[in-house]
Amino acid sequence: MVGRSAVDYHESELVRLEGLKSQIAALQMRHLRHLDQAQAATADGWRSLSEWVAARLDVSHEAAKGSGLCDASRTDLTSKRPWPPLRRPSIASKPYLGFMRM
Repeated sequence: MVGRSAVDYHESELVRLEGLKSQIAALQMRHLRHLDQAQAATADGWRSLSEWVAARLDVSHEAAKGSGLCDASRTDLTSKRPWPPLRRPSIASKPYLGFMRM
């Protein structure tokens, strides 16, 4: 049987890793926003940002569309406000994991 301290350690590591995935997703959205504004997909000859993302990240078209990354990168494009700074997630936070399928 595994001791309680080992269970606590693995639980806290799982939460920490989920927080890292959320931070990575936020960074991906930030970069996709800039690439979308620069029309990188069109310049490379792709019909849509999601097709470009699928090719560049080597994921399926469904994963690129369903991830929310492409849609989220297009939100608030008319605003000149910068992205808010990334915060370190709290243990109680529930990160979005829809795009990270294993």
